[in-house]
Amino acid sequence: MSLTINHQTNDISATSGSITLDGSAVGGGSAGGPHGTLLQTITISSNITNIDIGSSSLFTTTYSHYRIVGTDMTLAGSDPYLWLQMRRGTTWDTTTNYIYTMLRIESNTTYSVGGGNQLGFQMSQYQYATAGYNGQYNIDIFNAGSTSYETIAHFKNLAINGTAPSLCIGAGRYPHTDAITGVRLKRHYNYFNGGVVKLYGVG
Repeated sequence: MSLTINHQTNDISATSGSITLDGSAVGGGSAGGPHGTLLQTITISSNITNIDIGSSSLFTTTYSHYRIVGTDMTLAGSDPYLWLQMRRGTTWDTTTNYIYTMLRIESNTTYSVGGGNQLGFQMSQYQYATAGYNGQYNIDIFNAGSTSYETIAHFKNLAINGTAPSLCIGAGRYPHTDAITGVRLKRHYNYFNGGVVKLYGVG
């Protein structure tokens, strides 16, 4: 038997016999999908300042790569900053232990921010709370469960600033080799009031 793959349609055909694809291996099934294995879903339906994601039983050495996806994220009021902070053990690190760089692309102009001794990874700027606007967050985290390597992350987030689409991309380094037991998304001045956040184990 031979297999033929049509790279334009992604169809797979066989000259004879049958083939079986493992749904979990190719990212299918209810626990799979394009992002990996779904580990946690958080639905926001009221005003909250922080979204706390994961736990010591979810951030383990099973995966070296985790992905957080936030869809249809809305705010109670316009807010300039979205932050990411880490938890080690049972304590959230709200001190100046973070290093990041971020580039914002908006209205044919680029803006860059970042540096060391920060209170978290700044992952976006200027999300408006205008009706009909929302934000989309895509965050990849590496080495969260490791005690040998520092936790690092990169992110790509889209929001609306005034009437302009605002794309923020960047990376962060958390200079500790303790295992991470949680990740927090935090608004600077205002509240999240809608959206769905999902945590995936990727690989």
